Amino acid sequence: MKKVGIVCLVLIALIVLIVGVFIWYPDRTNEKLRSVKLGLIVEQEGIDFIFEACDILEENYFDSDSIKYSRIFNAALNAISDELDLCGIKFTPITIEPECSKEETKKIFTFEFNRSQIFALPVKDSIGHLLEFAATDSMLGSIGDSHCYFLDPETTENREKYQNSKPIFPGIGVSVGNINGVFYFEDVFPNGPAKKSGLKRFDQLIMIDSIKTSGKDSDSILQLLRGKKGSTISLTIKRSDSIFSAKVLRDSIVRPFFSIDTIKSQGKDFVHIRLYSFMIDKYGMNFIKEYLVKIQEGSASGIIIDLRGNLGGYVVMMEQALQCFLGKGTTGFYLTGKDNKKTREYITEEDSIVKLPTVVLVDERSASCAEIFPAVMQENRKAIIVGQKTSGSVNVSYTYKLSFGSSMVVSKQQLFTAQGKKLEKFGVTPDVLVEYDKKDVLRGVDSQLQKCVDILECASLNK
Repeated sequence: MKKVGIVCLVLIALIVLIVGVFIWYPDRTNEKLRSVKLGLIVEQEGIDFIFEACDILEENYFDSDSIKYSRIFNAALNAISDELDLCGIKFTPITIEPECSKEETKKIFTFEFNRSQIFALPVKDSIGHLLEFAATDSMLGSIGDSHCYFLDPETTENREKYQNSKPIFPGIGVSVGNINGVFYFEDVFPNGPAKKSGLKRFDQLIMIDSIKTSGKDSDSILQLLRGKKGSTISLTIKRSDSIFSAKVLRDSIVRPFFSIDTIKSQGKDFVHIRLYSFMIDKYGMNFIKEYLVKIQEGSASGIIIDLRGNLGGYVVMMEQALQCFLGKGTTGFYLTGKDNKKTREYITEEDSIVKLPTVVLVDERSASCAEIFPAVMQENRKAIIVGQKTSGSVNVSYTYKLSFGSSMVVSKQQLFTAQGKKLEKFGVTPDVLVEYDKKDVLRGVDSQLQKCVDILECASLNK
């Protein structure tokens, strides 16, 4: 009887604790929140983390009046549900009604988040802060702005390394594309291991060591290419109609900001400047500017500014690039903040240094500053734009640090060209549209770059 009595008392105690968790409703949002979970006292870091991200969004987003709290917190709860579902745990959150006030929404979310923590107890040690990260990611994603997003600790660290020209991970120095199941090298970085081994853009990747690439996804391919620094990887490559093997020594990879080479065609020299990012530092930009001054009196017949795959970067560096081409006193673009108030206008202060015919090459990966630059050049008739329509991801954003080594990006300003053209969600439509497809990859021909050369050849003939 004694044992039965003890068991009954334990069961009653557990029931009381569980009921206590479900009926407890936090009325304080400014102090550390705590809840009782099956007899364990747990710091509510997750709630603080998510609410901090919400506060940063509300304070800095250029259109904070458009933020619907029921929508962003429902998105957060659904993300938590999805993550738990991947762990084999069924968690169905309640839906927050649109008419709920901000305060009511936060209270309901807090209750539901605490409830999710109880469901997550069996996997809590293995998932860490995954639920908070997923909730914040979906909350920001629900805004529907290309420059509002969450960066987990690893992505935050890698981004900082890239900005500071530090190695991110050991690899072979390529970016990989996929067209209809055919994996190929979209970019082969100058001075990287792949370049030193003779690999080229559009080389098709058939096999990595003994593993066939067919049927794999892009992330799997990238993981196979990465590995320990100093290790050797064996690649089976197809170039046009020939298949060959290449051994590449993995090394720490620093993604370059730019490269410069000369394309010779029909007895003429065309300077090809590949800008991989506008996160370039002032020394790199000064080098490019000095090079542009130098070639004005040389043998060059034209310039190609290649912005394919350029995801943007620092507005101030993009402005310096524009200054090389625009005449003094030219208005390039302007920015607006909250209430659509104009916050800044970019007007060139110096004379242009480039007189040679210029073509700007873009694709669907070109974003942010890599869209503003061609848009301004196009509007001022300083270059012919070639390639594919850009991504339409242009709003000016700022990065904010969060806990656990993570961060978030928020659109703080909208950008318009001098003529009032909005680029966000619309992008830049090239003057000459050139798509490349599987045939280009199979032939190993860069049809977009070739079109730029063809245009410059015509321009030099018409001089």
